[in-house]
Amino acid sequence: MYLKIAQGYGLVKRSQPLGFTVVLLLLAAAAGCKSATTVVANAQFRAMNASVEQPSLTVLLSSTTLAASLAYPTATPYTAETPGGYTLHVEPAGTTTSLINQPLVFQPGTFYTVIAAQSGFASTTLTPIFLTDDNTPPNSGQMELRIVNASPDVGNVDVYVVAPGKGVQNASPTVSNMAFTAASDYQPLAPGSYELYFTAAGQKTILIDSGPVSFAAGQIRTVVALDKTGGFATSTLADLH
Repeated sequence: MYLKIAQGYGLVKRSQPLGFTVVLLLLAAAAGCKSATTVVANAQFRAMNASVEQPSLTVLLSSTTLAASLAYPTATPYTAETPGGYTLHVEPAGTTTSLINQPLVFQPGTFYTVIAAQSGFASTTLTPIFLTDDNTPPNSGQMELRIVNASPDVGNVDVYVVAPGKGVQNASPTVSNMAFTAASDYQPLAPGSYELYFTAAGQKTILIDSGPVSFAAGQIRTVVALDKTGGFATSTLADLH
């Protein structure tokens, strides 16, 4: 004789203890759920064009186009990528001339940024700056700021993150002696308005002034120093929120 336990589980012999059967079914269901939800997290990847000499770039991961015409000085949004190996190709838009041809390996659940910086003064060649991003939310009531030197011409710099208009004469650098391609640690800051001044390392002469910038609690931002026609500039990437 058979007893129907539940729709979808079929029939069970009445001679078999009912409690034991239910336990087996629950264990099987739990195992099935675990298998279904064990999903490898995607990596997240974005690219920035930081070369004033290359106003528009095509960015490909292996054979997949991420950006057909990435304008200076903008970045793509993060895109989800399956963990594993890729080849990064960066070309002037509308051509197949490879300026960057670099193998990459993405780890599960990890965020990455590549900045395509010009290699030297007025150079059309590119130097890639590869960054692993930490987009863990900041502590409550805080934001985090990372700084990258993507200017081949400005030289090593000290960076001051101060109240707008304060200047650097009576301040200490937040980050010191940053070389081309260097990235700072994430700096925890209270939300509010700031101004970033870049000076030659060990000096107080301001080479780059970001102007006033505002940050909100919970945000993570990357400020990139880069060349522009006739001088220098900064560009801010939104990492989180």
